[in-house]
Amino acid sequence: MTVPAGQVWAIHSVVAKLVTSATVATRNPYLIVGDGSTTFARVVPYLGLTASQTGLYSWYPSAPALQAGTDSQNGLPDLVLPAGWTLAVSTTGLAAGDQWSNVALGAIVTMVQSGTIDISELPELVVQIAGGRMG
Repeated sequence: MTVPAGQVWAIHSVVAKLVTSATVATRNPYLIVGDGSTTFARVVPYLGLTASQTGLYSWYPSAPALQAGTDSQNGLPDLVLPAGWTLAVSTTGLAAGDQWSNVALGAIVTMVQSGTIDISELPELVVQIAGGRMG
């Protein structure tokens, strides 16, 4: 996922399901944060999956690393991503037939806009700023 132009994302959670094929291998997914060309962070999961398994991976701030069966809960650092930055999953050992699905992202999206303001349309604001009477 790439943060669109004009937005900033504050990431609060990432949840995704991985279903593995019968191919023998251990799959180790990593949550990757970057700007499209450089990786700035790799968030390592608590648990890898082997052949013919289904696992739910969850990343949350301040979450302790836990495993319940094939499900894994993992900590997530504070992430505020500017426009153009990416959030992705990279999986070592991924085999043909493996499938990521049900990817959900919890985020606060801030719209960033630029332009001009006609001060004559905001006389009360100007008076409050000039007179130091904010709030």
